Amino acid sequence: LTENDWKLLESWWKDWGWPVLNKDILPDNGTGGIMIENEGKPIAAGFLYWSNSGLCWLDWVISDHKGNKRARPLAVKLLIETAEELVKAAGKKCLMSISRSNSLLKIHKKLGWTIDETPSHEMIKRII
Repeated sequence: LTENDWKLLESWWKDWGWPVLNKDILPDNGTGGIMIENEGKPIAAGFLYWSNSGLCWLDWVISDHKGNKRARPLAVKLLIETAEELVKAAGKKCLMSISRSNSLLKIHKKLGWTIDETPSHEMIKRII
């Protein structure tokens, strides 16, 4: 991701009815992620959080709501596979993600991810 992608990401979040995230909670101030293109046009993105442990975190996966509906799942699959390759190349042991999206859960499952069948809750608190 680059700084130039930010306006596009904002529009995608709005198109899906999601709140626009603050850059300061995203890796590298909103540029620490992956953008997948289809025929030269951005179609899916996600943010990759690195850590000093063997665990990395893929989150805030988003796609172009107005884009090619058939290409979207393939782009998201490629996004996840790309994140897996980057994490593996860095010598990390595990990649984690959370989602409520059934389509996203289905893609993760097809890629061999373990899906916890017991729902859990995300907890977040803005400290400052």
